[in-house]
Amino acid sequence: MKTSVIRLARTVVILTILVAGTGCRSPEIEPGRHRVTPEVKLVSVENDRAKLDVYGYIIECVAEPTLFAQDNDKWMRVEQFLPFELFYLDGEWFGAWGACDALGCDLVTGFQREVRFVRYEQLGEQGAPEAEPDGRYPVYRTVPVTGTLMIAMDVYEDDRCQLKRTFEFIIGE
Repeated sequence: MKTSVIRLARTVVILTILVAGTGCRSPEIEPGRHRVTPEVKLVSVENDRAKLDVYGYIIECVAEPTLFAQDNDKWMRVEQFLPFELFYLDGEWFGAWGACDALGCDLVTGFQREVRFVRYEQLGEQGAPEAEPDGRYPVYRTVPVTGTLMIAMDVYEDDRCQLKRTFEFIIGE
């Protein structure tokens, strides 16, 4: 009787280890990694911009909301890229424009992002002002974007930025 109880106890312990070892962690993420439930809230919408409040993991230097405009029944991405170099925007020289050289997956809480409802159109090139590096630099102008818009923001659940969730907000329907 005593031997049967000990064998039964060993069997229960072994089964518990097998079940706990395989059933408690998600197959998409390595054990020991930190996870959160990400959230993005649309805080405010004004005439030409919106503000988002972000909680979750983001990839530094890449964590920018994406703006889309509706064209008939299709969503078209609005080009909001400005180069990481010297340039003119709306007649103003941006000579101290910086670039990000380190990507990382960081947890942010209360991280506010602003999305302007504009696109940037390149008009040509122009020489730099005095006391700046010689050369020709791109000239851009800001063009308002109107109509039905969508903002999309990628946020990750885990500290390696593997489990992505995209939050979308429709504005102006």
